[in-house]
Amino acid sequence: MKWTELIVSNPTSLVFPDGIEAGITYYYQVVRSEWYSHAVIAISGKSEIDLLDAVDDGQTVDEPRMHAIFGERLDEVFLFGGPKAYRLSSAGEVRETVELFRNRELEEYWYTDLLATEPGIVVIYEKGCLLLDNALRVRWHVEKYINDFFDRVADNRLEFVLDGEERWSLSLVDGSTMNKPT
Repeated sequence: MKWTELIVSNPTSLVFPDGIEAGITYYYQVVRSEWYSHAVIAISGKSEIDLLDAVDDGQTVDEPRMHAIFGERLDEVFLFGGPKAYRLSSAGEVRETVELFRNRELEEYWYTDLLATEPGIVVIYEKGCLLLDNALRVRWHVEKYINDFFDRVADNRLEFVLDGEERWSLSLVDGSTMNKPT
């Protein structure tokens, strides 16, 4: 499995592992004082999809971006960016939409870390953590506190530190927690 960061402030392209190319155009809109980001994915000769809230355009990035994560299927990609993540096919189908524990009110804290582990790609972000398997399916998705900071991977667990003192961990196998503060 691998991933790449896509800067989408200008139109850019995404190439699926099966060779199909898609264009990505970013725009935003404000409706009743609410901010919404859009990523329009145009797959040549197939379809155009407007993905709502798929882009990380928060206060912590210099330019709007998305992470494209690739697995064993040559015709799929998982896009992680804003409050929603999407698994797309090169045929132009949204195969999965994931509502994240990410919201606009906390965008000054947004961050995204990706880790390659044996069970798959771990995505750690300010309010959550999820595991994507080799088929880009979400195996588990766990909410965490903004002040829970990732420390390391040990014994098939992700270890976090809360406020620099309390430690808790998350199983890579099933997402179960150990010693998590309530």
